[in-house]
Amino acid sequence: MRLLAIVFSVVLMACSKVQAPPAPALNPTAAPAPTPEPTVTAAQGSESYSALLREEDETWCAYKNPTDFQAKAESVKPTDSARVTFTGDKLTELTYQIEAESGDWILVDKYTPNDWGGVVLRRVNLLAQANLRVIQETVIRGGKADPFHVVSVSTLDGGTRAELSPDVDLPEVPVKTDLLAVTPVQVVVQLRSQVIAELCKKVN
Repeated sequence: MRLLAIVFSVVLMACSKVQAPPAPALNPTAAPAPTPEPTVTAAQGSESYSALLREEDETWCAYKNPTDFQAKAESVKPTDSARVTFTGDKLTELTYQIEAESGDWILVDKYTPNDWGGVVLRRVNLLAQANLRVIQETVIRGGKADPFHVVSVSTLDGGTRAELSPDVDLPEVPVKTDLLAVTPVQVVVQLRSQVIAELCKKVN
């Protein structure tokens, strides 16, 4: 995943990856380990869950513990992953990441429902060959997305403003207009209701 470090440092501003701890020796007399809690975000009462697509069997897996997700992502190296945030029973953010199998680009879509029933979508295009980071925005209303408009264009490190040449092709990825119908969101909804750390669901 050639641009993964750029995604976490430049787009999502996440912490550096944490190595999964070694598995402890099994002890049949020991009490079972507590179920890991989902990540609690800065927003009061918000909980975030991570999910990835296992392409070999077309299955989405969601995790409460970010360390479990990171360890699995290192071995699976998914092209599709997501972060789903709920505040109470309300979906308040979906970040969906897709990477081209060639490694030429990564696309990060951040969907944020607003107070008037619409959804703001901020799309970050990371283009390796063109060395560009192109940020676009649109609004989804009534199940339809307005045309994208370009917010900014810069080099991948974000330090230099750049121009978007007409011969630069942006990834053509459909906008998700019904967030609750998105598979990783559905898996997270089921995971939240169960006392387990991981839940997988095959794509229909």
